[in-house]
Amino acid sequence: MEMNKRVHAAATVALGVALWSSAQAEIYKCTVNGKTAYSERPCGADAETVQIKVAPVDQAAKEAAQQRISALGTRVQADQIRTKISSLESEINALNRKREADLQRIAAKKTRAANNLAGATWEQSLSTEMDATNRKYDSLISLKQGELERTREELARVEGQ
Repeated sequence: MEMNKRVHAAATVALGVALWSSAQAEIYKCTVNGKTAYSERPCGADAETVQIKVAPVDQAAKEAAQQRISALGTRVQADQIRTKISSLESEINALNRKREADLQRIAAKKTRAANNLAGATWEQSLSTEMDATNRKYDSLISLKQGELERTREELARVEGQ
C-alpha cells in the first residue's frame, strides 16, 4: 500500500509539473507586519503583481513524462489486481478448511449413533447434513473461483496494454 501511495504521489507531481510548465503564474507581493509576503491572491492594500513566466517544456519531454505516468498507473492497477487475486485465493482456501472442519464435526457425531433404528435414522440425517454442507461449500467456492478467473483475465488485459 505504501508503494502505491509513493507511485501515486510521483505521478501526481509529474503531471502537475507537465501542466504547470505550460502556464503562467500570477503572484502577489505585499508587506504584512513588516515582512514581505507572496501569495496567489492580493494579500493587502499594497499588493503588487509579480509576473512569473515559466518556460514551456520540450514537447518530447512532456510526452515522455506522460508515458511514464501512464506506465506507473498501469503498474499500480496490476498490483491492486494481484492483491485481489491473492485475497480470493486465501478466501477459497479458508472455505475449503471450513468445509473440512464442518464435515469432520458431523462425522464425529456419526460415531455416536446407536446400532438400532433410532441410530440408523440419526445417521441418515447426518449423511444428509454432510451432503448439504458439501453443496453449500461447493457453491461458495465456485462463486469465488469464478470471480478469481475474471480477476486473472482482467490482470492479463492490464498487463497486455
